[in-house]
Amino acid sequence: MDIRPGLDIRIVTEVDLVKETIRVGNAVIYDIDEPTLTISQTDPPILRSMLDRDIEITYLTREKNDLVRYGFPACVKGFVDQYPLSPSQKVKAVIVARKGLDCPYNLRMFHRVEPTSRSRLSMILSREPANVLDISCGGAKLSYPKTLLMRPNTFSEASLHIDSRVYSVRARIVRTWDGSIEGSVQGLRFAAIEFLHSDSNLGRVLSRKIREIEVESRHEGAPPITDIGKD
Repeated sequence: MDIRPGLDIRIVTEVDLVKETIRVGNAVIYDIDEPTLTISQTDPPILRSMLDRDIEITYLTREKNDLVRYGFPACVKGFVDQYPLSPSQKVKAVIVARKGLDCPYNLRMFHRVEPTSRSRLSMILSREPANVLDISCGGAKLSYPKTLLMRPNTFSEASLHIDSRVYSVRARIVRTWDGSIEGSVQGLRFAAIEFLHSDSNLGRVLSRKIREIEVESRHEGAPPITDIGKD
């Protein structure tokens, strides 16, 4: 894609799938010598303890009439305390190395909403219906019968039913817990799952449905659960 010096970028330095948080910093590309990029220090800063750690570099590009965010994996390779931005200006910089190709990237993957019976969204997990308590582009929180055996760090085939269409998705069980924690009726357990789909069409459909549910919630006076890492 068209990355170039002077391009504004956003750096994803940390993703916590359990707490459903994402840490994002703003930066600018100073120089490119593929696969090496020199970028400005982010705000909040990339710490020296992150040397050799993986990050994601994301940026906006225009496709037809829309702005679309792309990203690619990279690795922190070094720090420059006095990078010569101009003959009269020296600034802090970070050296990173590209590790993969560009692909669509969604910074709103942890924007969670609570679907209702009117949302026309449901899920089948391991061939059993699961009640979707909240959902994002990155995953969902579910309640399910105790008879359905689910273990953390295992994988399951699932299907998302959105507006009468069915989308297959592979899910990773991030964590499970007993219903008593939620003050729920006996016989139910809860799980947080991560979506591992690579179908960009599903991503677009799910993102659009999440925005619809958010609008629906605002009309009813209920704010969205969280809004982390917006563009």
